[in-house]
Amino acid sequence: MVSLWSRWCAALAVLVVLVSASAAQDRPPYERSLYRHWIRVEGTCRDVRAVVLIRDAEPGTVFFTDPGECRVGGGVWRDPYTGQKFSDPREIDIDHMVPLKNAHESGGWAWDPDRRRQYANNLTYRWHLLAVSRSANRSKGDRSPDQWKPDNPDFWCQYGEAWAAVKTVYQLETTEPERAAVPL
Repeated sequence: MVSLWSRWCAALAVLVVLVSASAAQDRPPYERSLYRHWIRVEGTCRDVRAVVLIRDAEPGTVFFTDPGECRVGGGVWRDPYTGQKFSDPREIDIDHMVPLKNAHESGGWAWDPDRRRQYANNLTYRWHLLAVSRSANRSKGDRSPDQWKPDNPDFWCQYGEAWAAVKTVYQLETTEPERAAVPL
């Protein structure tokens, strides 16, 4: 697996220092409700999900179900994980590059509610939240790059780089298998 990542990513690898995962400690269990997500974006009628759907759609394809253009009714999305195209937003999930559970277990458990909400809704980094097919998102689940990689090999390098960037920015712990799977 590492050799596949290396082949695809050697030219684009970035230098990022990732914090090593510490020994298991008394951590509160993960509960999705701790990470309030798809909040309304300030100054708009849209929630974070709608903003990502609009951002990730092919230009000019999005239409809305309401005159205020708050709810996305359709568009054309290419899932970077599979390379497939979709037109129904109900077939699309918004994926957290580093899943909420992984972030929680990697240090997010210590964050206050505001930091958790910010993480769950971060629109500042293009690859933090992605419009992907429901089936690809469910296939990925809470797994890390050593346990899952996109079906689309053309996205492997971007996936590894984005994973490392999110872990670094949020100062989240990584495991040895994660570091082996994401060449830096």
